[in-house]
Amino acid sequence: MMKRCYFYFFFFFFFLAWNLVGAAKGLYTMEDLEILYQQKNSIEFLEHARDIRPTDRNQKWKQMVIKMAEEFATLHAENALFSDHSFQMMDELSLWPELSSDEFFSRKKIRYLQLFYKNCRANNCFQRVYSSFKKIKYHASLETVDLFEAISSDEHQLPEMLKEIVQGEESSFYCQRKVVQKRSYDYLLDLWKKSLREEDFIEKSRSFFSSYCLKTLLPSTKNFFTSPMKKDPLTRELFYALLRELNLLSENEKILLALIHFLEGPPQGKLLNYGWSYLQKMGQAPKQREEILPLLLKLDPLPGSLFALADKARRDILMNHVEVNFPEYIDGYLKVCRDYRKGVGTYPHGSPTPYCTELIQWKK
Repeated sequence: MMKRCYFYFFFFFFFLAWNLVGAAKGLYTMEDLEILYQQKNSIEFLEHARDIRPTDRNQKWKQMVIKMAEEFATLHAENALFSDHSFQMMDELSLWPELSSDEFFSRKKIRYLQLFYKNCRANNCFQRVYSSFKKIKYHASLETVDLFEAISSDEHQLPEMLKEIVQGEESSFYCQRKVVQKRSYDYLLDLWKKSLREEDFIEKSRSFFSSYCLKTLLPSTKNFFTSPMKKDPLTRELFYALLRELNLLSENEKILLALIHFLEGPPQGKLLNYGWSYLQKMGQAPKQREEILPLLLKLDPLPGSLFALADKARRDILMNHVEVNFPEYIDGYLKVCRDYRKGVGTYPHGSPTPYCTELIQWKK
């Protein structure tokens, strides 16, 4: 009985001492925090939110913390308050269990980081911002895309950040953004170079990008074959592989893109083999040649780097294959060349047949 009295006596004085120490240190009470919450004083609130003992941090306290953290992020972003103290405090808030997985706070913090980076003049701006971003658990948002556009560069490709953007259903929207597209193309090209087999490349691409993103990204890559600024053979190879794998090409598009590649005189590869095979089949299919020919002849400039290939033996083999199976293209190329030299028609990109002389010489 006596021991129990001593225990209660000791507990009472310990509790009293704790509260006296707390008061001496100026610890805020729940009532204090509620007043600050009503005043929307997010700075003072958050500086003292953890004065409340863990056992007393109830649901109301948590809701106030989240709301005040959002208020703090908005206040500093909208008023361009980008001091080291506010940045450090924002950084620390991301580690609070109540905030680390909260979507709305995370989005507001990412917005703050984007504006901080825009206004930062120090040498370590990128390192500070990206390091702070990685402490956020919830990333997939439009704000993340905005931040990615702000801090990514040729020097900082940020594949981990890119992967978060190109996953999920929302990626069909995010992957329309130009910077996301450019970094995605860069990533795919690097992956293509590192892959030993086309199958490995396809598998890794589908693992990194969602199907929603790929179906947004890839249709525009057809322009890499047909635009005046055609891409290099390696780029055409990789995008043809993906377009074909995801069934994003009609039968005529498969043929057209493979023939463009073939006519540009590329190195040996799977796409060159497709072109060879299609030409062989077209030799026995005049109707198909009729369908493909106008699609080729409307390009500007017309594909024909093959005609000026330095390796004469290789050039002759490939060009003989074209002449035997698709002579209409050779004739069409020469006609456009003659029209251009006579001044017939308009040619906004200059000569539409830059290898006309080489073709005429080969024909002799």
